[in-house]
Amino acid sequence: MSPTYLRCLFVLCVAASLATSSIAQADGPPAGSVELAAEINARLAAHWKERGVQPADRASDAEFVRRLALDLLGRVPTRAEAEAFLSDSANDKRAAWIERWMQSPEHDLQLGVVLDAMVQGRYAGDAEFLAFLREARRDDLPWNETFRRIMVGPWEKDADRRAAGFLRKRIRNLDELTNDTSRAFFGVNVSCAKCHDHPLVSDWKQEHYYGLQSFLSRTYEDKKQKLLAEKKSGEVQFVDTQGKQHTAQLMFLSGQVVEADGQPEDAPAFSPRAALVNLALEQQTFFSRAVVNQIWASLMGRGLVEPLDQMHSENPPSVPGLLEWLADDLAANNYNLDRLVAGIVLSHAYQHSSRYSAELPRPEPGDFAVASVRP
Repeated sequence: MSPTYLRCLFVLCVAASLATSSIAQADGPPAGSVELAAEINARLAAHWKERGVQPADRASDAEFVRRLALDLLGRVPTRAEAEAFLSDSANDKRAAWIERWMQSPEHDLQLGVVLDAMVQGRYAGDAEFLAFLREARRDDLPWNETFRRIMVGPWEKDADRRAAGFLRKRIRNLDELTNDTSRAFFGVNVSCAKCHDHPLVSDWKQEHYYGLQSFLSRTYEDKKQKLLAEKKSGEVQFVDTQGKQHTAQLMFLSGQVVEADGQPEDAPAFSPRAALVNLALEQQTFFSRAVVNQIWASLMGRGLVEPLDQMHSENPPSVPGLLEWLADDLAANNYNLDRLVAGIVLSHAYQHSSRYSAELPRPEPGDFAVASVRP
């Protein structure tokens, strides 16, 4: 037998084993996810009423089980799973199957793929970084701590170095590192403010672009120790449209500035990247809303804010208040992504049919009253 054939056979055997185990009984949904779903339902119901929207009918069991398996497991249901679900007569079977599949090892693998695409973008698929994300999900590492490990480590051990894959892919291009950090973790495309203040969005000035870049500019790879490190000093200079040169401050997207000077002599070496992480988590808004919007989009077909990297004051969420509430709830519950995912898939909006039979005009996609048709 060829090595390729043996590998394929192994994958099929593992998949079959996981699929069988996924039919086993679950212990219960993530804490608080039922209440989270109820809040989503209430806010969307109020939004639909205000806009005169008639939501679509509930998806059939066959439609729902296929959608759920694709989203939670990354594959269509097996024949055994589909037959078991369709023959299940319990009133709460949808919630029960959500619980079962979210506790399956396949769910951690699939959510790792979703997060990899979300963070890495065009670099998604790097085996080591994906393995880090999947193990983080298996170990229930909160998203804020996952972010910290990606940006600052620790990276001393070989297994821990995999988390540095985001930085390592972009370390030779500071503009790319700046833009992708802003896009992936803060939901902001700040690239148009590089050469001048953003022409269409008043929120973003050149000082925001270069302020964010200043947190990242000292990063380099110590090839001797095979570690990412930071230079002890290094200023970012930029020229405005009037030709005047400026020294960028360490400034976050919110406008808050971090002072690097005045550190006690016995203090640990100042780390701009660590300062960025601390400030982003302290302020919470950009970080928490970005991940909620991205997870919502992966499950619902589009974000509450579209495009996903255009979160600013002139592009409000399509359902007022919902994104903000979900983001605050995520932060208040230790950035538990499983709780967020469960709350979304338990909601009425997730379980709508993609067919619309009402006589009223079809609702806008941003109303989330009809399921999106997705690849």
